[in-house]
Amino acid sequence: MQDNSVYHCQEPRAKSQEPRAKSHSYALKLFRLILSGILALSILELAAFWDTGALINPDPDGATDVRPEADVVRIKCNEGFSFGSTNNEGYSNTYNYKRGMKIDVLVMGSSHMEAHQVLTPENASSVLGRISGLTVYNIGVSAHGFLECTCNIENAVHKYQPAKYIVIETGTVTFPDEKLTMAINNTLPEIGVVNRGTLRLLLRRNRYFVLLWNKFRKLWASEAADVNAPSNSPALLEAVMRRLSEAASSCGAKVIIAYHPSVDLNLDGTLHIKSDPDVARKFSELCSQNGVYFLDMSEKFLREYASNFVLPYGFINTSVGKAHMNKHGHRMFAEEIYSLIQRIEAGA
Repeated sequence: MQDNSVYHCQEPRAKSQEPRAKSHSYALKLFRLILSGILALSILELAAFWDTGALINPDPDGATDVRPEADVVRIKCNEGFSFGSTNNEGYSNTYNYKRGMKIDVLVMGSSHMEAHQVLTPENASSVLGRISGLTVYNIGVSAHGFLECTCNIENAVHKYQPAKYIVIETGTVTFPDEKLTMAINNTLPEIGVVNRGTLRLLLRRNRYFVLLWNKFRKLWASEAADVNAPSNSPALLEAVMRRLSEAASSCGAKVIIAYHPSVDLNLDGTLHIKSDPDVARKFSELCSQNGVYFLDMSEKFLREYASNFVLPYGFINTSVGKAHMNKHGHRMFAEEIYSLIQRIEAGA
């Protein structure tokens, strides 16, 4: 019996095209993914213009734990509106540092002295230099509180050799005993930097990553504080004061600790200074007993508010009286430092 069935052979070409089509689809998806990532990073780079700064590096001289990169443009639009650039060392000065140059006043401190929220000519160090005629050099860097400055004081004095004064800015006069002990023994943890190659490369290439890293760094620093720990042991504070005084005297300078407490507005519109007068008084007495000058900005803040209705902190785009020092705060700070210097020079 004859078999009339017709057999159709499937063309082999269809099978060979299927893997090729899948490969093409995967390549297209990968290309789209990479392109999306590049576009997203580019958009974030543009969006981060409102808060751009420099990546930090270790300070090889140890005057600060770290310092921003040198000659980098900075823009700040989330606390006021300012722009400027770091100097040849990475600090906030209107001029570059030259090894061996004469410095009358060395300013140390935190982000308030780094002062990226105001124009560089408006920061406290620049104003102090103008009104006093002294050469004032500012090495304030974010996260460098009073105890970090204490740990770095010898290196700072050795490098810059300030002839007259070392001004150390602080926003608090209450310190946990454990941290005081670490500062005395030079065991206070240093401020870290990113040393891993890939992450550091990303930070260098994209301003948004720099912004995120700096935010996380400040968050970790704030969470590290133990507000419930025993604080302000007189013996420990006295040891800190002696260290500061001895370091300054090695180059013939005097130490000024400038304290600027935070403020609040009361419901009736009056200004409230968030500081314990008794704690500040005891701190001041320990300074005096060890040859250190103490400046409390509280009265200056109250006078300026009463007469001119200006606050030392806050900007048009922040909460009232909050955030970093504004240009009024920097002016007040500089004026009070200069007033104290005049009294010291007059022997008062």
